[in-house]
Amino acid sequence: MILRPERRKFPIYDFILEFKFIKLTELNLSGEKARKLTQDKLNDFALVKKNLADAKKQLLDYKTGLQKKYGDELKLKLISVVAVGFERVVWEVVEAG
Repeated sequence: MILRPERRKFPIYDFILEFKFIKLTELNLSGEKARKLTQDKLNDFALVKKNLADAKKQLLDYKTGLQKKYGDELKLKLISVVAVGFERVVWEVVEAG
């Protein structure tokens, strides 16, 4: 939902989230093993890194299109989210620099 600039009364951000899903079997994990892994260990999986990178690319494409349409009126926050099965979630804020 995009609020028209003249309707904004408070300095709020516009969030865009890009979701990716990885089956546990793709990482050779069980639910129990996935729950026991630290966040750093999850981030070390090549498939997790690839999905985060794909989500980031998609978010930057969305940002480009939205900025063309709405200009600098949007205060975008981009967040890539990767679900590892239904057990875990890996996410990162995307810097558009």
